[in-house]
Amino acid sequence: MIDSWDYQLLYSIWKKNGLIIRPYKSLCKHIGWGDDATHSKGSDRHPEVEVKEIQFPISHPSKFKINSKFDNLEIKNIRGVRFFNYIRYKIVKKVYSYLKLEKK
Repeated sequence: MIDSWDYQLLYSIWKKNGLIIRPYKSLCKHIGWGDDATHSKGSDRHPEVEVKEIQFPISHPSKFKINSKFDNLEIKNIRGVRFFNYIRYKIVKKVYSYLKLEKK
């Protein structure tokens, strides 16, 4: 079992061909870094992120477009290949278990 919520969210978005909408300004900052953290060990990997206030009324764009360049940057730098390596590891482990083989 994967001990994180974001893998399931990302999978469901991919499965439904969904989109993730990113606000122009960051409205929150992850502060759960450190040796006692569950998943975010070490120091803050994104110290440059600043929390901004949202201005009301909110104006929604009439059009949107997919930013593949940004998506690829996020996959590479934020999600990292760890996600795909982990999924591959879990699938291989499951197949070996199903076939009753030992992975060496």
